[in-house]
Amino acid sequence: NKLDDDDDAVVVCDETGAPIDDVAGGGGGGAFAKVSDDVLSTTVDVEPFPVKTSVPCEVCAATRASNEDAASRRKDLAETHRNACAGLLHPADVLPSNFSESVGDADARFRVMPIEWLRRWRAFATGSGKASAADAKEDWTPSRSSLLDACAALTCRHALLLRSPPTLTRTTRGKWSQEPALDAKDAPPCELVRQDDFCVLEELLDGRVDAAPRATATATASLAP
Repeated sequence: NKLDDDDDAVVVCDETGAPIDDVAGGGGGGAFAKVSDDVLSTTVDVEPFPVKTSVPCEVCAATRASNEDAASRRKDLAETHRNACAGLLHPADVLPSNFSESVGDADARFRVMPIEWLRRWRAFATGSGKASAADAKEDWTPSRSSLLDACAALTCRHALLLRSPPTLTRTTRGKWSQEPALDAKDAPPCELVRQDDFCVLEELLDGRVDAAPRATATATASLAP
């Protein structure tokens, strides 16, 4: 704690009234340096953050509003798809129950669609929560481009199906079911949908999807119950 002969020296003591041998300027041996009690007991008052009265973050508020708007628009779009394309919601609706009663003149026209894309579309349209974790994370929305890519995977480079379309079988209750083909198991599974329903879906997606193969079913005697 000894002071040097320096005009800029600062006295620092561990105890109030600690003795020093010399004081700046010379002489005064045995003098005491008095440190103010105010210095030793200095405190800092911290103003509490006014959480309840703080101004909301404009960036967070804008982000939240944008997310809510996107969720609302997504919900409205899903409702539009669900109402307009009700025939795509269930595979059993592909044929009327009396189809086989008009043998010879009851052609039914279909489009062949990839089952995986239909599964994602149905989860989106119904809000059933059956979409995959990846779909939920990216907020998957049906688009013409995604359907084009999915349908392109159903055919080879010669525009022929890699797998035969499902077989339509009438159940004991008079409804029709689709039995998947067993050939080419490594090819993407597909499902038949009514052409009229598919055309409505094309309108919602703002464009034709010619990549979806066409199929026709004709009632024959073998289809009778």
